[in-house]
Amino acid sequence: MKKEAITTVRIMGMEIKVVPNKRIAVERFAAGEYNQTQCEIAIATDMAPSLQGEVLVHEIIEAVNARLDIDMPHDKLTALASGLYAVICDNPKTMLAIMGGKPIVGVPDNE
Repeated sequence: MKKEAITTVRIMGMEIKVVPNKRIAVERFAAGEYNQTQCEIAIATDMAPSLQGEVLVHEIIEAVNARLDIDMPHDKLTALASGLYAVICDNPKTMLAIMGGKPIVGVPDNE
């Protein structure tokens, strides 16, 4: 069964298109690119889905960095994206709880 591709992502209230790009790796030597003007994230198509996921997290952080004018250096942003992607992948139940508004911790017995 073919999985449905992600076509948009909401980032701080903005709808950002996620588009496949066959040429970005060759033309820009990049796996992905956030374009603030066009509200678009381009992801290279010649990568494994897990790599595409990590690139998407990276580009989402690029968008937040730009939107909040944080001016995070690219090497730090790349490290943050890699670490965050690993946490997301290693903790799917936690991510679902966060997204669903479920309690993260229980109430201690002594309260």
